Formats: sequence, C-alpha cells, structure tokens
Amino acid sequence: CPLCCGIRKAEILNKYLPTLKSWASPFFLTLTVKATSARQLEKRISEMFALMQRIISKQKKRNQRGQGIRLIGIKSFECNFNPLQKTYNPHFHLILHDLHTADLIMTEWVREGRKLWGANHISKAAQLNQRVRDLEDCLVEILKYSSKIFTEPDLDKKRNGSALICLAAYDNIISAMKKHRIFDRFGFNLPEAAKPEKKLN
Repeated sequence: CPLCCGIRKAEILNKYLPTLKSWASPFFLTLTVKATSARQLEKRISEMFALMQRIISKQKKRNQRGQGIRLIGIKSFECNFNPLQKTYNPHFHLILHDLHTADLIMTEWVREGRKLWGANHISKAAQLNQRVRDLEDCLVEILKYSSKIFTEPDLDKKRNGSALICLAAYDNIISAMKKHRIFDRFGFNLPEAAKPEKKLN
C-alpha cells in the first residue's frame, strides 16, 4: 500500500539518517543479475537473498577471526518489470560504510554469482558502485517501493504523462518476495534512542 510505504519510509529515514551521517565516506552499491521470467522469479529472488546472506556471514566470520574488515551497511531489495520483454529485474540497493566494503561485496557478488548463475548472467559492468553525494537523497532512493506499480509503456521514450499499471506483474513480484525482509542493516546497531519503542499489550 502506498500510504503504508510512505509511513515506513519516513520512520526509517528518521531512525537511520543520523547514524549514516556519521560515516565519513559512504558508498552506494546496486547489485543485480540478468532479468528473469515470471516462472523463475521466486527461485531467483530466493537465490539472491541466500547469496547476499552468505557473503555477509562469510565476511563476519573472517572479521571475528581477525582476517577481514567488518561489513557495515544497509540494504534494500527491489524488483522492476519490463512490459516489452515480459521480464523481471530483481536487485539490491546498498549504502555502505566505505569504498573497501563496497568493492569487497561487489567482487564477492560477481564471483559467487557466476558460480551460481553462469558468467553470461552476471557481470561487473552491470553493477553500480559510486560515492554517495547526497546521503538523504540516496537513502530515499533505496526506500522506494519494493516494486514499481507504474511502468512506462515505451521504455525508449521520455515520460509523456502516460503509464501502465501492470497488476499481474505486480502480483508476481509481491508473491515472489513473500517471507523476505526487503530492508535490513548489518554490521552495526542503532542507538537506543533510534530503536522503535516496544508495544504494550
């Protein structure tokens, strides 16, 4: 629901922005893989979440043994629909503590992704890794809806005021994302004041 998503976005902004502002040089990273069909979407999304968790867990264990850096960041998951190709593009957006963290996660994603999906399904060039220029805008960007309800009818043309509502595709995306946490943090805790209050029974 757009209203609920708007409330969720405001709550996360208020909780996370002060912490992210304390990071000296954060980086924005987008991780993706070749678009897939509706039939394969749920499997692909589950594989992507599993791979991301393996990367984070592996580096956490290395850091605990004193052999690697501590990964610090937030991640959000999104899926777009291409009405011309009838394909889906699930991807992660991350804001990370520094360039080293961003480079490490991207390298692991591509290397392990090639083992999982094949070299023709994932490439380093398809990933986006750039320094954050405006932290608040970047955080808003990764807090967009988990899927786009409105899709341009002609992706090669500039926005002309018309758009399609691909309800079947939207339902496919929401169903495939079920049971997955689309926004999460890793490597740090929020200050006590930023944590949500416990509800009283």
